[in-house]
Amino acid sequence: MKKLAVLFVGLLFFIGCTKNYHDSAKIDPDDLIIGTWVDSQFNDSVYTITRSNEFVDDKDGFQFNKDGTFVQRANSGWCGTPPISYTNYPGNWTQFPDDTYFIETEFWGGITSFGFEVISINENQMIYRIKYDKS
Repeated sequence: MKKLAVLFVGLLFFIGCTKNYHDSAKIDPDDLIIGTWVDSQFNDSVYTITRSNEFVDDKDGFQFNKDGTFVQRANSGWCGTPPISYTNYPGNWTQFPDDTYFIETEFWGGITSFGFEVISINENQMIYRIKYDKS
């Protein structure tokens, strides 16, 4: 019984010392990423997306809100052949200490999560790279 108690305490210690990225995540309300971004263009492993006041009916995009919520504007179904119908899907976003972002959102096939790094950002345009995608 003593061995079981020591094992249990050791396990609790290990779990307590494991780094949890969500605990160290932050959301900077003044971050330039806050807002609506539309019409992403892919070229040579990076995406370029443009800031907008609102979503555009016939274009993809996302919206980062100060409260950590996220909206992805994407295909409403699996078919990517024009004409494409778009839908807004709810989700959440988090910024990590290394300035990468984690997104978890719904899409037509369920739930997806992905991480990306911002290469450059200003008031009008963001260039980013997907680091991983768990679709």
